[in-house]
Amino acid sequence: MRHLDESAPACLPIKRHFRAVVCVLIASLAAGTQVSAQPEPLHLNQDEAVQRALSRNFSIAIERFSPLIAAQELRGAWGEYDPAFTTRYTFTKDDNYQAQFPALEYRQDDFSSGIEGKVPWLGTQYAIALDAYDTRTNRNNFDDANAINSFAGLTLTQPLLRGFGGGSLAKVRIARRGAQSADEGFRQTVIDVVTNTVYAYNNYFFASRNLDVAQRSRDLAAQLLEDNRFRSDTGAIAPLDVVLAESELALREENVINARRQKRQAELALADLISDQAGTLIGPGIVVEAPKAGTEVSVDAGSDFPRALENRPDYRQAKLSLESKELELSRDRNGMLPQLDLVGSYGWRGQSDSFHGSFDDLGRNRTQAYSAGAVLSVPIPNRDRASRKAISYMRRNQADLQLKRLEQTVRLNLEDAALRLSTGWQRLQAAQKAVNLARQSLTAEEKKLRAGTSTTFVVLRVQQDVSSAEILQADAIADYAKAIAEYDRQLGLTLERRNITLE
Repeated sequence: MRHLDESAPACLPIKRHFRAVVCVLIASLAAGTQVSAQPEPLHLNQDEAVQRALSRNFSIAIERFSPLIAAQELRGAWGEYDPAFTTRYTFTKDDNYQAQFPALEYRQDDFSSGIEGKVPWLGTQYAIALDAYDTRTNRNNFDDANAINSFAGLTLTQPLLRGFGGGSLAKVRIARRGAQSADEGFRQTVIDVVTNTVYAYNNYFFASRNLDVAQRSRDLAAQLLEDNRFRSDTGAIAPLDVVLAESELALREENVINARRQKRQAELALADLISDQAGTLIGPGIVVEAPKAGTEVSVDAGSDFPRALENRPDYRQAKLSLESKELELSRDRNGMLPQLDLVGSYGWRGQSDSFHGSFDDLGRNRTQAYSAGAVLSVPIPNRDRASRKAISYMRRNQADLQLKRLEQTVRLNLEDAALRLSTGWQRLQAAQKAVNLARQSLTAEEKKLRAGTSTTFVVLRVQQDVSSAEILQADAIADYAKAIAEYDRQLGLTLERRNITLE
């Protein structure tokens, strides 16, 4: 009786009649572990592929930041109207004054503290402040001329022409259109990713089916070659039929190689859309289900055109862009106006020979002080603002033409998508019929060949007809699914059709 080598690392030093059993179990467990370590292929249907793309696609993840950035830009535009607390202190000494008047010196202290801001809807600038200033021309003490003056109150500057009303809010309104456009852009990105995923899924389905057909066709040619060799050996057919079958087998083997490459390329394209770690799918691969044929979808591009303009994010983006250009033109038109501002202030004034005393006098006596005036500024010849206005005018007209061109593009694309739908369904029905007839013809010719009433050439040709019909059928199935997705995209209803809600 032969025994296992006790020095084998997998066999423990236990009783000999158990060793064989233990080693077999260890080997089985190791093999099981090795098999389980192999990653399984990813099995998907079309809806599952779309769901993976929504959660793992890089384009969606990247574009998701755009609305957030635009919201912050809108927030920043409103920041122009945030009040600001400001404190200033300035000390000035003029040595030139002392050189002219040696007995005197010139020193000045200026202090201001308060809140400044701007009213959004009127463009009014306001300042609620406490001011104090001190001018000294005596070395030792102060007289009335050198008293410290203080003022507490409200100062207003109201534009009447440039910067008045809506002109002051142009930046906010433009930023708001930008935020809305970013939302639409994100929506368009999701629609494109979903549609592209449907395209990639069906392209991969077709490539997989094409490989299957090519392999079956090759196997049929190989079987025919084997049969022909047997018949040639028995003298039933000429040796030329063997050569003909060998040549056809080589051609079909090349078709298999090309089909395998095309399938791999389609698989990589699908993996890129449905995963942010596509490398993990390269090894195990992807297995997809055949898309559902469904029923015929009837559409009317003419009546759907208004719905497309209402729902398409890219069209709404174009409209928002035109609105932004109109706001910019309005802003620059306002900028062409002269600067005419009313200025005024109202409050209380105090005076003393010290800062503390001046502030105390301001609060105790409440001596009223006010001022009013106007400031006019007219640029000559105002070329900078005139050029801005001209540029804004041309950009507005450019955006208007772009919107009209997009309307035409939407109309034509909608017609094309509707045509793809109608012809796609017809292709699907014709392809199914062609496959059935081609298979019946192949069965009949194979029977005739076995009976000696047909030839190898005819059977090979009919086999090719079957393969071509099956490939056309797979292409028709994939193309019809893509046509449905494309029409939904052209309508702007992809997300609604698939019950996708964007947060």
